[in-house]
Amino acid sequence: MSSHRIPRSPRRAASPTKKAAASRGPRWASDLYSAILRSFAAAAGLWLAAVFVWPSAVAARTIVVYYAGETTEAAVGSPNYRALVATLEASSSPSAAGALKSLKIEAEVFPKLIDSDIAILRQAAARLGVDLLVFTNHLAAAGRYAVQTRDGWSERPFDPPTPASPDAILDFAPLARATSLRAGLDVVALSAQSMSARSGSDELVLIVKAHGDETMAAMPRVVADLSRPGTAQELLAQLDAVQHPDAERPAWAQPKGITKIELWQELRRAAERHGLRFSLVVLDSCRSGLLTLDQYRLVPSEVDTVVHSGREDIAFGQVDYAVAFRDVSAGVSPAASIAVGLGKSGLLVEGPAKRFYRSTLLLLAQIPIFLFFLPFALWVAWYFVRPRLLAESRSR
Repeated sequence: MSSHRIPRSPRRAASPTKKAAASRGPRWASDLYSAILRSFAAAAGLWLAAVFVWPSAVAARTIVVYYAGETTEAAVGSPNYRALVATLEASSSPSAAGALKSLKIEAEVFPKLIDSDIAILRQAAARLGVDLLVFTNHLAAAGRYAVQTRDGWSERPFDPPTPASPDAILDFAPLARATSLRAGLDVVALSAQSMSARSGSDELVLIVKAHGDETMAAMPRVVADLSRPGTAQELLAQLDAVQHPDAERPAWAQPKGITKIELWQELRRAAERHGLRFSLVVLDSCRSGLLTLDQYRLVPSEVDTVVHSGREDIAFGQVDYAVAFRDVSAGVSPAASIAVGLGKSGLLVEGPAKRFYRSTLLLLAQIPIFLFFLPFALWVAWYFVRPRLLAESRSR
């Protein structure tokens, strides 16, 4: 059987186009490069949508919660408060006169300041079309809280649990109990569920305005319990003596209220139980910052931005909510703009990244200083001492 060879066509010189394509590399590399470009374009599109589209989609589903612990007229007229004022008036100590003046100013100014905040928030809520929930000691003592929606302003029942045993201080500051904060967050959750049924999701802005210190997030102005026998005489003796600023407080003068640890625990509980997410938490009180590693660790992941005063005190009227809400536009997520506005009042703004950075610094501060030089010491031993030891061992 004869075989026939298939004639081959003569080789042709590659065209300039093919030479250029060959010089650019294999086709798979070009496809990979195109895929990377498409991925970056898609990511940029998602980012633009998140910045310009998503905020306008959630703006109509925002709830602003104002939780304020003012000094009420009932608190000023309580037996413990009147006993404290009488004790201070009976003392000739300059510190007693200063404390008495501070109490009178606080009792007059702080409630008016909270009324002013509520008026500002009501105007902002009406302009932006967001819901506003208001909790105050005055309303809570009457078994009420207030809410402003598109339907207007109204008061609704609020019955936080109260301990069976009386308390000379907290009985006149009901919102200074962690159980009251929990009950308030339960009310917020019901409002959020109602909004979700209408709109699909929600955004929470929580403002806690009260007195505070390094460990307390919300407490009454007066924490000295003079209901115990002999306490007034002990207070007078301390006023006449020179006290060290870091001296330990006696049992009757220990702070009462909601600690920072309890605050974050209650927010975590609300997030886990009700699915709440807090876009912004404002701690409008003196020395309200996250100051310990435990406080940072307890901030739930459902909290985005925290605004606080750090280690500083806050003067009456320093935090201006009119300025904070002034640049917030209808149809835009308000949390970021409010945080920027509060920063103009001298408060500190911490997002998740900054909280991680500062908690890392606190963690490093707990490490003994000599451990930071340990790697260098080991390197010196390895580089300089080890060769000499090896040389000595060989020479033996």
